[in-house]
Amino acid sequence: MFNFCHVIVIILSIYHVSNARQLTRQCMANKGRCSSKTGSSCASVFGSGWTGKGKCCRNKPCCVFHCDDIQQDQLQNGQTVNITGTEVGDTATFSCKAGYVFLGNQSIEKKCQETGWSGGVIQTCVGCPETVINFRGTTYKFNCGDFRFDQAEAFCKNQGGNITSIETEEENSFLKHIITLIKSAGGASANNWWIGFTDIKTEGSFEWISG
Repeated sequence: MFNFCHVIVIILSIYHVSNARQLTRQCMANKGRCSSKTGSSCASVFGSGWTGKGKCCRNKPCCVFHCDDIQQDQLQNGQTVNITGTEVGDTATFSCKAGYVFLGNQSIEKKCQETGWSGGVIQTCVGCPETVINFRGTTYKFNCGDFRFDQAEAFCKNQGGNITSIETEEENSFLKHIITLIKSAGGASANNWWIGFTDIKTEGSFEWISG
């Protein structure tokens, strides 16, 4: 009788371990993680973007990360060409509209990772007639229109801003880089771009309009 019970215990133990491995493999196949807490939500354990998809051993949820959906209006002068999905490992390919280029590329592919889309979702294609791009917390608008200085200054004020006063070498390098890309995309009719450095008050005496 003792031997019979001993055999049953061994069989039950083997079944439990085998079942646990099967569930873990299932979660791995879904590119997920097993939660450390039974009955908890995936978001509370791993953070925003994590949802339950199946079970792990001991009835713990299998958690899978989903990248944010990509909306067409998130892309400045660009478009989504192909997206395979929003789970980890899925990819999305973006392309620029005619007359625009990405920062160095005509098209770009992003991969869904456990922190979101690689490099972020929002992409900016640069070109003419206008490019809007953020840098170090400031929004810059590059307009390819043929303006006099006073017209350019008035245009910027009408947009709720000011013609750019360059304050750092880093900002200067950024502006030069974007302008070079805009010119490479074609459509920029002139080689000159207005900045807020002028001798409009006293000829030959230049100063920044920001002071």
